[in-house]
Amino acid sequence: MNSKLFLLCFAAFGCAAGNSMTHADTPLAPLQFLVGDWSGGGDTDAGLSRGVSSIKSDLDGHILVRRDHTIFPAAKGQPAAAMDTLMLIYPSSSDGHLHATYTDSGGHVIQYTAARVEPGRLVEFDSDASPNAPVFRLTYAAKGIKAMDVKFEMAAPGTPSVFHPVAVGILRRSAK
Repeated sequence: MNSKLFLLCFAAFGCAAGNSMTHADTPLAPLQFLVGDWSGGGDTDAGLSRGVSSIKSDLDGHILVRRDHTIFPAAKGQPAAAMDTLMLIYPSSSDGHLHATYTDSGGHVIQYTAARVEPGRLVEFDSDASPNAPVFRLTYAAKGIKAMDVKFEMAAPGTPSVFHPVAVGILRRSAK
């Protein structure tokens, strides 16, 4: 897979978007710390990156929508590139657990089907294990109210619990 896909998941976040709030009694309420406009960067297996992201509540607080634009400078023999991404975070209609669907301008799609949440502090999304496909993990960890760490990891097929970092970065809340 293209390593730039993975960068997006952590790299940099923070566009212009509304900050409508999720309802306090929804499964998304513990993720309210994610909502906002972000900018940042990080280190990936493809080199350094920078970008912006917005995470906002939508559909009357029933989903969170993340949109990113990430810039990859020329590095490691690769030309400069950009990537746009979209991720929807939502409670499953069957069991109420949090799920997420990630897609990007490179045609990659990741279905996150499990989430570990520490309300207001951390969310860790995992994709399903499959014998022939990698497992992905995306983690957001709040650092106060103005920053958060982001880590995107992958476990090779057949080793679903042995994760290796693909991209790590820090996002800072954009000034309004």
